Amino acid sequence: MRRTFLLISLIVAYITCSASSLWAIPALNDSGDGVEDVDGVKYAWYQNSGTFMFIGDYNNEGNNLSELQADVIAWLDANTSYDTTGFALADSSSAVTLTGYSQTGEALDDFTAAASGTYLVDGSVYPGGIEFYAVKAGRKFAIYWENPAQIEGSWSTYHLWVDKDRGELLEISHFTGYNGSGTPVPEPATMLLLGTGLIGLAGIGRKTFRKA
Repeated sequence: MRRTFLLISLIVAYITCSASSLWAIPALNDSGDGVEDVDGVKYAWYQNSGTFMFIGDYNNEGNNLSELQADVIAWLDANTSYDTTGFALADSSSAVTLTGYSQTGEALDDFTAAASGTYLVDGSVYPGGIEFYAVKAGRKFAIYWENPAQIEGSWSTYHLWVDKDRGELLEISHFTGYNGSGTPVPEPATMLLLGTGLIGLAGIGRKTFRKA
C-alpha cells in the first residue's frame, strides 16, 4: 500500500514539474513591490513574466536574427547552465496571440496602443509554449527568457522605458516569440524531487525483495 502511494506521488510530482509551463499565468504589476515600479507607482497593468536578458539596438529579425542569436547565446553562457551547443532561435510568433491593456486594466483592441499586455501560445502548434520573447518599441527591443517555456505570460515595455530615460508610457511596436533548439538543464529543485522519489522507491523495492 505504501509503495503504491509513493509511486503515485512520484508520478504526480513528475507530471507537475513537466507541465508547469501549462499552468503559468500573466504577472500583474503590483504597486509598491519594487518590480517595474516608479516611486511606488506601477509602470503599467502587467509586468514581464520572463527574466530580463538585455536590450538590443538593432532589428531583431531578418538579417539581424543571427546577431540576436549570438547575443542570446552569450547571455545564456554567462548567466546559466543552458546547453547552447547547436543553439538556434526560431521565430514562433505566428502561433502567439497578443492582447494589450490600458494602465487601468482594460483590454485594448490594438495591442500596439499599450505599454503592457499578455500573450497566449497556440498549444496545438507549440505544446511547450515559447522560451524567449522580444518586446520592441522604437529602434530598440528588450528580450526575455521564460524558464521553463510558457503557454501564456505577460509583457511590458518597462525596461525599454527605463533605457529611454523615462518620460511618457512607452507603447509597444512589435512582439516576437522565439524557441531555441538548445537543451535546458533541469532545475535543481526538480531533479532533487525526482531523485528523492526514485531513491524511496528503490528502498521499498529492496525491502520487499528481502522479505520474499
